[in-house]
Amino acid sequence: MITLINPLDSSSLKYSAKLDEERLENLYSISIFVKLAESKNKNSEKKEEEEQGGKKKQGQIINALKKIDNKLYRNWNEFEKEVKIVLDNIDLTPNFIKSIILALSEHDDTADYVLDSKGKKQTDSNLRDNEKIRLTENIEEYFKKEVLPYYKDAWMDRSKDKIGYEINFTKHFYKYVSPRDLGEIEKDIKSVTDEIDGLLKKEL
Repeated sequence: MITLINPLDSSSLKYSAKLDEERLENLYSISIFVKLAESKNKNSEKKEEEEQGGKKKQGQIINALKKIDNKLYRNWNEFEKEVKIVLDNIDLTPNFIKSIILALSEHDDTADYVLDSKGKKQTDSNLRDNEKIRLTENIEEYFKKEVLPYYKDAWMDRSKDKIGYEINFTKHFYKYVSPRDLGEIEKDIKSVTDEIDGLLKKEL
């Protein structure tokens, strides 16, 4: 059977974000943030110095973030801009800043869509799915009938389509072998048991 494996981006990404004490605690679940206050220096004095410097930087990050309004941001892109502004004077990589923003965010169906730099909706990878469709089926019709009624904001990434064969190995290669007769099995068991009994008697 020939099938077409068609990736479905079943939903766009929707995040809301907020600055409160509970979400600020999430920063300590980010390894890159935690590692600021860690040092592998074997010199105890330098190790202490580096760790204290890291804790100071952690404090700077948290204090900077607290300058942001603690309202609930349902527009993630707006929140992202606010975070980048307050952290601009702290030496952090773009990936570090992104990790901070994600730690302060959570999925929210009531929020606006998260957009990339070109204004395109970003995909929620947790909701991505694949469908196996017969090559003879109309993909667009299948999508309208089987997907859209359940996921109204779904779309297909047709650039990732794959065509292949699905082979049922059990159907084509499995050969049925009838089980042995119960009498034969009992006979073999008795033979092995008698042999074990004989060995035990010799030992005695």
